[in-house]
Amino acid sequence: MSTFTYLGAVITDDTECVEDIKNRIAKGRGALTALKSIWKSRGVSMSTKVRLLNTLAWSAMTHGCESWTINKRDEERMRAFNMLGTPAHSTHVMDSQTHKPLGSLLEKAGVDRSLLEAIKKRKLTYFGHTMWKHDSLEKDIITGTLRGKRARGRKKKNG
Repeated sequence: MSTFTYLGAVITDDTECVEDIKNRIAKGRGALTALKSIWKSRGVSMSTKVRLLNTLAWSAMTHGCESWTINKRDEERMRAFNMLGTPAHSTHVMDSQTHKPLGSLLEKAGVDRSLLEAIKKRKLTYFGHTMWKHDSLEKDIITGTLRGKRARGRKKKNG
């Protein structure tokens, strides 16, 4: 299989998104791993940890997700990342002020931790944005219309 990376997205010759999704999950995991000392730190507030999670880890994971075609296996991968990507499942990650596990505090704070739902929402938002465009190649491709003057069907007979 022939692959190349263009503007951070992995493009394959079979037009599948699996490699791009795997690459994005790896980047998100790398961001989480880089922040490991911050998750364990008692000197960093919970709100700061949540902002870091959203801005660094989840944004690295979801970059370009609007163009993905997601199948069941990809959904499983994203759910696994969501479990990994939430420090809620680590009981040793504590909030510096209340000294309670970060997971219970994230739930109380109402932080949306459903990464797959966020990706689906972004895809629908992108679709709606594309459908409102006028004279757009993207819209023509999605709707299956062709530009030109000739109508569909058999050519009309003159006379």
